[in-house]
Amino acid sequence: MGVNPLLKWKNLKTIIEISAERIDQKTGEVQNSKRYYISSRDESSEYFLNAVKDHWQVENLLHWHLDVTMREDDCR
Repeated sequence: MGVNPLLKWKNLKTIIEISAERIDQKTGEVQNSKRYYISSRDESSEYFLNAVKDHWQVENLLHWHLDVTMREDDCR
C-alpha cells in the first residue's frame, strides 16, 4: 500500500528528485545518489536545482570554515 503525500502535506505542489554523481579525487571511485525534496512552490526544475545548489554551496563553505579555521576535524 502506497502513501498518498497529499494527505500529509495539503499544500504540496512539487516533488523533486535530484541525481548526483560524486568522484573521489584520490581513488577515482564514483558514487551515485538521489535526494528528494518536497515543496509548496510551483516552480521550474531549473529553479529548484539552483536552490539546492545554493543551499549546498553555503553548507560546504560552512564546513570548510569549521574544518580549516576551527580545526574541527582535529577534535575527535
